[in-house]
Amino acid sequence: MREHSQSRIIISLLLGLILLALCLPVCAFAEDAEFSDGDEAGISLVTAVPPNITSGGGAEYRDGSTEGLTFKTDDAKDNLLRVLVDGKVISSDKYTVSGEPLTITLHADYLNTLSEGEHTIEIVTTNGSAFATFIVRKENTQPQEKQDSVRSSTSPATGDESNVGVYAALMMISLAAIFVLFIFMRKTKRRL
Repeated sequence: MREHSQSRIIISLLLGLILLALCLPVCAFAEDAEFSDGDEAGISLVTAVPPNITSGGGAEYRDGSTEGLTFKTDDAKDNLLRVLVDGKVISSDKYTVSGEPLTITLHADYLNTLSEGEHTIEIVTTNGSAFATFIVRKENTQPQEKQDSVRSSTSPATGDESNVGVYAALMMISLAAIFVLFIFMRKTKRRL
């Protein structure tokens, strides 16, 4: 009778390990999920899509020009929070907000104050940030190759970032435990 209860304990432990190995990927997903603030139960996922700059990335401004640079995003105008250039928030009198979708035009008088070279604009909305670079050229400089360098800082992860090693180790432990249980069961059958 004692051997029978020991085998039940071992079987229960093995089933627990197997369930744990099966539940870990689900728990890892729930840990990374963002829940909306308004949902009391915490079961609806936030589906905000970060904005992208659809045109204007890699633009070039010549010092002394009367026209500014325009950057168009795929987000709504009402979602705009702030605009940064080279990581510094700029006041709203240095740019114009227009259009649907959101379009930002940096004024020429502001662009004239920037140093020569590559600069980064960040358009921050309620859905995230969109980045693009632009180049300011002063008088008598040679143009460099134009790069289209638009990127989004909060773009969704597209790769599987789960720790495969942990899952493989759990699988090996489970298989070893099943093997030990199998041998244990064969020995107990011979004794009976």
